[in-house]
Amino acid sequence: LHNGLATLGIFNEPGTQAKLNMMVFLYLSLVNEFCVFSARVKSFFWLRRPGYVLLCVVALELAGSVLVSLFWPDWDFSQHGRLEMTRIEGRLVGATICYVLCIFVCQEITKLILNYVTEFKPSKAEELRTLRGNIMRQSASIAYDENKKRASRASRGQ
Repeated sequence: LHNGLATLGIFNEPGTQAKLNMMVFLYLSLVNEFCVFSARVKSFFWLRRPGYVLLCVVALELAGSVLVSLFWPDWDFSQHGRLEMTRIEGRLVGATICYVLCIFVCQEITKLILNYVTEFKPSKAEELRTLRGNIMRQSASIAYDENKKRASRASRGQ
């Protein structure tokens, strides 16, 4: 994380921890919203369109979080023992959103792999054993009915 953020140039400025705190706030608020898209379906998230209400809620939350990150007032809470946060530049907002999208894609791929692994799919041998068992039960049932009919005819004939 340090090398990636150093590339963005924020470790050269004062108030780095406050900016990191704001980036964590933005990350936490966005990653949960994107996770909703992935969690609602078992296959790829784009195969089923989300409802309009969900899209509106996510869009409002995205806009609200970005606006808070860009226009957070520079109040000094550090003297009160509170977590210090400060506004961040647009490039850091963009970098955080890109990071969230990368994490979202990784979550989506992991979800698909785990869904594939955990689904129970009987092998062909099991399917053939089940089919053979069903056929044998049906054959036994037919043979029983035939024997029952013969016995009934024999008892009527005596």
